[in-house]
Amino acid sequence: MNNLIVANIRVFNLNSFLIDSIKNDIYIERISYKKNILKCKISKSDLKKISKYYKVTIIKEYNLKSFIKKIKANYLFALSIIFSFFLFWVFKNIIIKIEIVSNNEELAKELNKSLENYGLERLSFKKSDDSLYIIKQKLENEYKDKIEWLEIKNIGMTYLVTLEERKMSEEDTRENYCNVYAKKDGIVKKIIATQGNVLVYENQYVRAGDLLISGDISLNEELKQQICAEGTVYGEVWYKASISIPKKYQIKNYTGRTQTNFKLDLGRNDYKILRSKYQNYDEESKEIISILGKKLLKTKEKEFTYQDIYYTEEELEQKIEEIISTKINLQKEDGEQILYKNILKKIEFDSTIDIEVFVTALVILSK
Repeated sequence: MNNLIVANIRVFNLNSFLIDSIKNDIYIERISYKKNILKCKISKSDLKKISKYYKVTIIKEYNLKSFIKKIKANYLFALSIIFSFFLFWVFKNIIIKIEIVSNNEELAKELNKSLENYGLERLSFKKSDDSLYIIKQKLENEYKDKIEWLEIKNIGMTYLVTLEERKMSEEDTRENYCNVYAKKDGIVKKIIATQGNVLVYENQYVRAGDLLISGDISLNEELKQQICAEGTVYGEVWYKASISIPKKYQIKNYTGRTQTNFKLDLGRNDYKILRSKYQNYDEESKEIISILGKKLLKTKEKEFTYQDIYYTEEELEQKIEEIISTKINLQKEDGEQILYKNILKKIEFDSTIDIEVFVTALVILSK
């Protein structure tokens, strides 16, 4: 029933009052009756009928005016609730600390400035997992000569940035530059020597800087000749990496709808004659006329929609291997390959999956 009000009605004979109400089609929702006072809900439209014969006192109204009056009477309480919800939302979505885990202070300062350029700074609002993943990729590309891998995680009100610096191969300052040395730790698995004296054997553990192939040719412990050693030594190396991958990717689905349009190409800028009626579309252009470098083009706009496709388990495995290969700078064209991988930890979010993985790879040890 609409427009109900709560009222007190002075009634000396309750039964008689109720019978009269039924006869006159008056809606009454009884609440209580005490000492000749009936407290009830009645329709506002029936109020005039009852007021002719009974004394009525309105207690509460269920309308906008009454609601506004109540708000005005309790506006401080209402404002405090709204302000509390606002503060809760702010504290839930704001970042108050950027923590970069790195022993290189200069690199950390430089990276902090780059994070600010992407909007990752103190007292800024949190970004989505997808945005953080895109920023992470851009930073890895921007610092590809300095950083091996980088992760950005949102923990409470903090962005935690962890990274591993790329180890730069130092220039060989030895006088005999024609020796072949190890550039990283590992277990020797394959030796291809075209020139020189091989000093290591398969399944031998070597450290970065160890001499693998020497240019000194000796006979009976006597140096006979010095040549430039040449060769490649492959070894088994271990890595532990943290990666974040999206759960899905997008493909274009063409709807078959097209629109013909015209465009003025003025060199640096171009202007469409008609406004496109599609939100997403690909464009095919054909030149109609060209005068003094200015062109009139006829275009065909082909509408498409984006479709989210979730990776299958097989595709995820392939994606993980691709990301790991990039992280450890695997040169597959030179015979390097992943031998074994084991997922140590896997955490799924709404749109991404964070994985900690142990990897064994066959890589070139020599330099």
